[in-house]
Amino acid sequence: MPLTLDKVHNYVHEEETNRMILQSKSPYKRFVKEGETPVIIQGGRFYSDGGEVIPKKEVPSFVWVILKGTTKSGLESLGITEDVVYDSKDDKPEESAPKMGTTSEKVDDDRPQTLQEVILSLRHDDDAHWTKGGLPDLNVIKEQFGKYRSRQQVTDAVPDYVRKE
Repeated sequence: MPLTLDKVHNYVHEEETNRMILQSKSPYKRFVKEGETPVIIQGGRFYSDGGEVIPKKEVPSFVWVILKGTTKSGLESLGITEDVVYDSKDDKPEESAPKMGTTSEKVDDDRPQTLQEVILSLRHDDDAHWTKGGLPDLNVIKEQFGKYRSRQQVTDAVPDYVRKE
């Protein structure tokens, strides 16, 4: 299936009621990280910004890190299963992924952690890092990132990221 960003929502016109009826959806998600190639996932396949298919083994590790924090329903809407995400662990070197569970360390000696790295470093076994609803705690993010970020900014940085049970 080719990349079809112009057909994310496919509507048909219902003559009797003059309404547009949603016939099908093909959601996509675009992953961007400074210094890395942007990646789009749609229908279970990975694409470059130009629409060329990217083989699974060539998908950057930061994409796999984000996908591992995505809910099962979020993965299914993109056409992939948890098996695909976790099978990729052997394909991707762990050392290139952001450090997990290191809350106050800098990733490189010279640069502070990005908001995405701070969020992904939250420990799933630490109740203080999460709200009762399983979302990242904004106060913890403020402490580790150095400034306040809104719930929307946190959600935009790492969509669908929730505490693993």
